[in-house]
Amino acid sequence: YQFLNDAVGKRCALIGSLMYSTSFGLIVYSRWFSHPPLIIPFSILLFWSLYKISIKQDWLNISIAVVSWWSIFHFDLVVSLFFLSGIIIYFFWQKIKLEKISRIFIPVISLLFLAPYLLFEARHGFLMLSGFRNFLSASHNGAFDVVGILRHLFYRYTSEIGDIIGPDLSIIPVLLCLIPALMLILKRNKTSFEKLIIIWVLSLPTFGLFISPAFGLKHYLIGMGPGFIILTAVFLDRLWQKKLKLLSALMFLTIMFNNFYLLSWVYTNRAVFYILPHPGMTLANEKKVIDDIYRDTQKNNFGWEAFTLPYFSPAGWQYLFSWYGKSKYNWVPKELKKGEKFYVIIESTGDKLFLQNWLKDTMDKRGKLISETSSDTIKIQK
Repeated sequence: YQFLNDAVGKRCALIGSLMYSTSFGLIVYSRWFSHPPLIIPFSILLFWSLYKISIKQDWLNISIAVVSWWSIFHFDLVVSLFFLSGIIIYFFWQKIKLEKISRIFIPVISLLFLAPYLLFEARHGFLMLSGFRNFLSASHNGAFDVVGILRHLFYRYTSEIGDIIGPDLSIIPVLLCLIPALMLILKRNKTSFEKLIIIWVLSLPTFGLFISPAFGLKHYLIGMGPGFIILTAVFLDRLWQKKLKLLSALMFLTIMFNNFYLLSWVYTNRAVFYILPHPGMTLANEKKVIDDIYRDTQKNNFGWEAFTLPYFSPAGWQYLFSWYGKSKYNWVPKELKKGEKFYVIIESTGDKLFLQNWLKDTMDKRGKLISETSSDTIKIQK
């Protein structure tokens, strides 16, 4: 609210705040127990402070901007680098010259935030740097399919707009964002706020082209959600100013009524992206998998692995074995010894290529497949 109030006015701030607080996409993101949702508030702080810096540089605004960017850096390196590219362009575009206070605060705060990474890298032989270099080289392995990249980029970008503004409003959310974005781009004399909004909603997908295969991950666009809402709020507010009050009100009320309707989706997990990859997963189904494994072992020790979400973090199955398995069968598997059987639990995630590579590169090197059974949507390999 305060960001829009400072930059545009109270009416626009009220429109944006109501849309933000009821957005289906943002509510769903907030229920995702992982690092990406924390990017949302820090992206707002980042761009709000950048707007203030364009007006006046002081230690508070500079500190908020630097801390916000470094926080995003810790939450997701890729998102922070895309934002950094946009910020650099914004500084040149707006002709912002760093004053003496900025040249002091930025390196000092940056060094404090970077210190844990530097210590880790020094201790572990630059492990993360090597991994990031390999990641970039793997991203461009093979032909560079420009048409495929642009097609996927448009799909991912418009899908994210729909999730934030209204998943079931067809083309309306896309138009409410792309039309004002195009108008701002074509406008000759742009304000610092308008330049900032263009950077906000375009920097992530634009620079995402450079590592297009990784850009398929949904959460790389998470920082744009508030930007979409601000862009739409500004558009609706300007329609109101241009004597198109009825059209502005109808669009706003359509979005709001739709948002309240979508609240029921949240409770049923309908269209919730991190639930979609494994539909039909229930506690009863998971217990049955545990039962099948215990019965098959005939009280012999065994090991297990799980292909689940989040990938390579099977904490849920670990809990099931330690809670349900121990309470029902009075024992849990011990450390696996050579020659003993182990079971691979495979959830129906939909990412077939990822699964094939994981089985080939990891599981096939550990043993030979004996048998495979299914329990509803879950496969069990022995």
